[in-house]
Amino acid sequence: MESVLHLARMMAELHLAEYEGARIAKISWRKEPRPEAEYGVHFQKHGNRFLKMACCETKKPLMGEISVSLILGKEGVEKSQRVPKKERMLKNTGTTWRCFSYAEVLSFVAAAGDENSIHRQEPAIVPGMLILQKLLTERPMTRQVEIRFFHPLYCGEELHFLPEKDGCLAVVKGERKFFYRLWKSECSDARHG
Repeated sequence: MESVLHLARMMAELHLAEYEGARIAKISWRKEPRPEAEYGVHFQKHGNRFLKMACCETKKPLMGEISVSLILGKEGVEKSQRVPKKERMLKNTGTTWRCFSYAEVLSFVAAAGDENSIHRQEPAIVPGMLILQKLLTERPMTRQVEIRFFHPLYCGEELHFLPEKDGCLAVVKGERKFFYRLWKSECSDARHG
């Protein structure tokens, strides 16, 4: 999905100092931008620990709109460990989806111009934009996606999907990593997990 990589590049070109150590909390993507959406990268909210920005490309073939919420600083990764892992575990592991390799992550961040060191250090955190890109590649009829992240997904972790009422929960060894919802294109307005 070339449009996701294009939008990631547009955001990376800002070279924000706050981006170092930040992790994605939520991604909302649309194949076709809303009528009121304007080309470029726009800040929607900016605080000490939180940043929300929107990015829009209005011309085909790279057209798309994305909104990204970031938890700023390295403490964002550590914060997820406050609840003991044993208490966060699910019994059902679901259907195996994939395992991201370190080489795959490095290739994506190089292509996107992503300078956040959390994607280069070992164990590297898989970029949320790479996850979005892979979901869309496998589901080409998607017109809209929302991903909410709970805990970092690291390279080498085998990811499983558990279908839920409104989407799909992604887990690794029973630990929740993210939840996603897809809306299909064409004649269907149905959500797909």
